[in-house]
Amino acid sequence: MIACWLSSVTISQRVNNRGATLHASGRYEEEEAVASYDRAIALKPDYPDALVNRGDALLELKQLKEALASYESRAVCSRPARRAPMAGEAMCS
Repeated sequence: MIACWLSSVTISQRVNNRGATLHASGRYEEEEAVASYDRAIALKPDYPDALVNRGDALLELKQLKEALASYESRAVCSRPARRAPMAGEAMCS
C-alpha cells in the first residue's frame, strides 16, 4: 500500500513538472500544460502545487472560471504557503 502511494506521488510530481515545463515554454495553444496538470491532479487530487499551476495556466488561457476553481480547491486553501498570489483569503473563506 505504501509503495503504491509513493509511486503515485512520484508520478504526479513528474507529470506536474512536465506541465510546469510546458507552461514556462508558452505552449498554451494545445493546452498541453493544463492536460499535464489535470493528469497530476487525477493521480493525487489533493496536490496543491498542481492545482495552483493549473490555475495559473488557465488564467493565461483566459479560462477564468476554471482557474478560480483550481485556486479555491480545499487542497490549496488548507495550505496558505501554497496559495497563488490571486488566491487570497476572500477566495478561500
